[in-house]
Amino acid sequence: MTTPPQDARGPLRERKGPPQGRTAGSPARWLPLAAVLGLVATAALGPILAGLLRSHGDGLMPQCMILNSTGLYCPGCGGTRSILALLERDLATAARYNALFVFGGAGLLVLAALGWWRRGRVPAWAHLILLCVVCAVMLFFAVLRNLPAFTFLAPP
Repeated sequence: MTTPPQDARGPLRERKGPPQGRTAGSPARWLPLAAVLGLVATAALGPILAGLLRSHGDGLMPQCMILNSTGLYCPGCGGTRSILALLERDLATAARYNALFVFGGAGLLVLAALGWWRRGRVPAWAHLILLCVVCAVMLFFAVLRNLPAFTFLAPP
């Protein structure tokens, strides 16, 4: 009679079900490569896309419904032009159109990278706190950019 293989804890049993952890074909394994390729493609093709959009004038630029109806700048006002300036690698102009998109977006990308690096070990309550902080920052930014002392935050 043969005995099953053993280790210090006793007999080894065969695992049933799918393999645990990341496998060679799992999307999480290829995420860093896809992110790098996406950044390279954006850096290479971004100025071309931005030039095409700008060549058609402001006809393609969406109008802000909040600005049109209330006369107040929302947190997203100038965001499209800010992204176009980023595609053209003009950080100063992008920050002038919407500083929250530039610096807040970069901060969220860093947090997403850290969350990926921790491989999902971020507690659920941290996501709720992050959502509350992002909403509070957006509200604070919307109020500030409409005050006379902070007109430098309003898009040109």
